[in-house]
Amino acid sequence: MALLERDSQLAAVSAYLAEAGAGHGRLVFVGGEAGVGKTTFVRQVLAIAGDAARSASGACDGSMTPAPRDGVTMDDVAKAHQADLATQGGRNVNYLRYWVDEDSGSVFCLVEAPSAEAANGVHREAHGLVADEIFQVQEGA
Repeated sequence: MALLERDSQLAAVSAYLAEAGAGHGRLVFVGGEAGVGKTTFVRQVLAIAGDAARSASGACDGSMTPAPRDGVTMDDVAKAHQADLATQGGRNVNYLRYWVDEDSGSVFCLVEAPSAEAANGVHREAHGLVADEIFQVQEGA
């Protein structure tokens, strides 16, 4: 997933990584409202750092995640869906399809899961984005 408007933060953390590599340790705290891309940012930083950094993470209730502030693209959702598919195994969760309305920033996913929390748990682990609303339905004949 592409990071939008995070060049200065990535540059700062890259400088901190270089300083840490020279023996000057750093602690970086990443905070912000739900849905702004903290997990994606940290994953990008860890990819840059490779084996040169250690990380620890925490989480909070993601039930009130707003829409991404920079919009949504079909490409970003396709990547997130692939991450869901790679993460869902062994959880009795099956992400089937998705639909994207780039103009409104809306994404709809069709998933078979034992509970809303199980479905959101896959999202949370796969890419850090969780559903604003989940509608439980039953299939008719």
